[in-house]
Amino acid sequence: MFVNHIFARQETLPPAPAGLYEYVIGSNGIFVRASRPGLEALIWVAATNNEIRGLAQVQPFVRVYKPVPAWLVGRMFEMAFRAGDKEILFYLSPNPWRLALPEQVQSKGSVFPVDPYASGSDTMIEIHSHHNMQPYFSKTDDHDEQAGFRIFAVLGNLGHNPSIAVRAGVYGHFWGIPARWIFDLPAGVHDVNSAARAMDSNNVEIEEPEVLDVFDD
Repeated sequence: MFVNHIFARQETLPPAPAGLYEYVIGSNGIFVRASRPGLEALIWVAATNNEIRGLAQVQPFVRVYKPVPAWLVGRMFEMAFRAGDKEILFYLSPNPWRLALPEQVQSKGSVFPVDPYASGSDTMIEIHSHHNMQPYFSKTDDHDEQAGFRIFAVLGNLGHNPSIAVRAGVYGHFWGIPARWIFDLPAGVHDVNSAARAMDSNNVEIEEPEVLDVFDD
């Protein structure tokens, strides 16, 4: 994997080179972008309160080509609930969406795969649960999720107010996003990162991304 750097001299950016992740410097800050089959993202790295003159403003986004269906989200919540006070780890791969449970070591405060390479290159979304605790990303998660370009999610409050927290990860840079950008949520599931949380550094709401459905049913 190689890294590239460009200046946003106009609002429409050139296509991201294949096999690269790319830092983009715009008038409103520094961003990183990456793409893979079924997923593309351009997310914040650092914002600036002072405009960088001569460059275009960059609009961050995360686009999945087909959201994870509500029935599959519901199945993960059910399995997480049945795991009791132990955390559980899921992998989701696209086209069509496939759910996998790797062989894993589970406890009340952590979960990890027996084989650290179990997820493979096909995994697009990695999810783990926090049983009855609030879903959030810990410092351990930040450390473990440094490599690669994926969506990460945490399920929590399973016994009383089922909730989900979602973020995009691009090679160690993270951005919390509304769950509905990635998942069709079942009724009654609370999104920790509501639309109001998808804000830029100046508290301007980020535009809702377009969903590009190019997967076969």
